Amino acid sequence: MRNILRWLLVAIPATWTNSWLSYIQNKLAIAYRTRLTQEVMKQYLGEEGDNTSGKVYYKLGMFPYFSIKLSG
Repeated sequence: MRNILRWLLVAIPATWTNSWLSYIQNKLAIAYRTRLTQEVMKQYLGEEGDNTSGKVYYKLGMFPYFSIKLSG
């Protein structure tokens, strides 16, 4: 019985700490991705309210279609 109580004294705070660390890690990951996306959008599309002449746009062209015959 004494060993179980000792185990509980360690396990309960450890469980809470692991859950808290996981929660904080997820929040930091979301914040990092959000800031990264905002920075990329700012660099490539300019600031909000800027004149459109300063914005960089990319146009995708059609690549030639190559038909691949599968044997079988």
